[in-house]
Amino acid sequence: MRDQKIKDQLVTIIDRDLREVLKTNLSFNRILDFLKQLALNEGSQINFKKMQRATKLSEETQKNLLFAFEALFLIRQLPIRGSRKGFVCWLEDQAESYFLNKEISTFKNQLIGLLYRNLRTQIYYELGNDALFFSYQTRGGAEVPICIESAGKYLGFILTTDVSTTKSQIASAHSFLKEFSDSKVIITGPKISKSVLHPRILQIPLADVI
Repeated sequence: MRDQKIKDQLVTIIDRDLREVLKTNLSFNRILDFLKQLALNEGSQINFKKMQRATKLSEETQKNLLFAFEALFLIRQLPIRGSRKGFVCWLEDQAESYFLNKEISTFKNQLIGLLYRNLRTQIYYELGNDALFFSYQTRGGAEVPICIESAGKYLGFILTTDVSTTKSQIASAHSFLKEFSDSKVIITGPKISKSVLHPRILQIPLADVI
């Protein structure tokens, strides 16, 4: 029942609303397949060549669909900062994200999406447009998937599904702190306990964050 309701909602958005924003002859299924690929790759750098192989859509068509999806509040594109450049994509609605990728998404990716959408709601309620979201990634492999900038201060979030923080996550946190002087990092997850790992790195259970 819930899945059918979400599917009906997506049919309305794609077959009615999207076609008012973007003139396209693409079928509903081809547009939905592209949206599914975005859901599968939430939080990862948008790779148009990879997406083209998966969907058979040109880069120009993909960019047009991204514009339309964002205009209809289906997705949000966030810039990547660090030595990598580009954008990451998040679906705006948790239920739609889960519906689109529940059969192939990992538990960790689902939690990261849940964390992003909860933070976005909380932060925008408190700070409005004064808060800027972005992703931090470097060519060396450092990654802080959810970052917030406000009034010259930076806060990064790293999610783990392990019982303790890994060395690579600590390294990513320090890379972020080095890049942004007035910054802090929160490492969170469903299995970890509260702990101060560094004066600017705090470990907090996911339940206390969302």
